[in-house]
Amino acid sequence: MQQSDVARKAVLGFRTHDAIIVQYMPIHRFGRTGFTWGFTLIELIIAIVIAVITTVIAIPRAASFLDAIDVRGATTDAEALFASARQLALTRGERTTVEIDTASATFTLRAGPDIIRHRDEHALHHVKIGATRATVIYAPNGAGFGASNVTITVTKGSVAESLFVSRLGRVRR
Repeated sequence: MQQSDVARKAVLGFRTHDAIIVQYMPIHRFGRTGFTWGFTLIELIIAIVIAVITTVIAIPRAASFLDAIDVRGATTDAEALFASARQLALTRGERTTVEIDTASATFTLRAGPDIIRHRDEHALHHVKIGATRATVIYAPNGAGFGASNVTITVTKGSVAESLFVSRLGRVRR
């Protein structure tokens, strides 16, 4: 073998003298002043424009997704509070009351004169609450006391969810 064949095979990664020699050839562009490394200004601008467009599309969707998480959490809290009130009425054998304050977005569970639980949904989830009635009363047998249904609406941003309490005291979404 000639010297030029050995050098060519070494560049291509062939064995020479029981060692593999691989030479990595850098990729480069030819500019005005010769070989240059890096990206051109147009390539950088295109990459930045793509990143900005992706961000502009993603931020509103992410905000709506976060609002939906808060609304779902507040609705689940309210649903659990009504279930607790019904169970407490059955367990204690006395009336329990859930007070709904729409101005401050709070729920208060009372059994007789005692406050059992107080939930400030605005402080916890930053939501607004609307309700068709200010109180829901459960009789000692667990049924709703009074003759009307209650609809509770939890909203944040463009996301809303409703909770329905029947006159029998059942809760559903």
